[in-house]
Amino acid sequence: MKGYYFCFCLVLVLGLSSISNGQRLPSPPNPAPPRSVSVDIVELFGELKDRTYLNRFFGFKLNIPDELTILDRTEIKLYNDAGADMIKAHDESGTAKLDDAVRRSINILVITKLPPGTVGNSAIEFVTAKQMAGVTSKMVLAETVSVMTGTGTFRKRGSLPTSKFGGIPFEGVDMESSAFGVPLRHRTYVTVIKNYALVITLTLQKDTPPDEFEKLLQSIEQLK
Repeated sequence: MKGYYFCFCLVLVLGLSSISNGQRLPSPPNPAPPRSVSVDIVELFGELKDRTYLNRFFGFKLNIPDELTILDRTEIKLYNDAGADMIKAHDESGTAKLDDAVRRSINILVITKLPPGTVGNSAIEFVTAKQMAGVTSKMVLAETVSVMTGTGTFRKRGSLPTSKFGGIPFEGVDMESSAFGVPLRHRTYVTVIKNYALVITLTLQKDTPPDEFEKLLQSIEQLK
């Protein structure tokens, strides 16, 4: 039983492209979740109203400060594709699992500290992926680490203590990578709810404190 997940935002952090500032409501992409699973697609992807993100499937809401940027679906896909291509250019071996993980994973929310295209940017991503019955958060996290380190681009720094965001327990890992000589740090948190993994990843330059995004995670509220 494997957890299929991959999330990549080196391009966001480095600001290698100058696309428009996205402030639009995230909408479900294609394809939809597997047909064999009865899931309310709107609840799974959540909705954004007046900078408050609501996700009834996972049972939480998040108020997003005005100074942060919310990416739209077009921007998310652009950066994910560019990021995956960057990894493959580094090492073609070990990318088969990456391709499979990218295909199975769906970004439901991406927030950046600065507008896209800004050098030295940082990002927080919320990703979901369908899991087999019985898969746990630790299993998804282990598979995530395996996929990322298998590309030869990422290195595990250590495990993070179990954290609760909005009353939901997450398992975590601290990783690092680099792009064009810029060292990057990644904090990934995983939980599994109703056979779907919710994976939250913070990506920032290595020496940048994650205080703002950690504060954002601590502000997550559980829906009644």
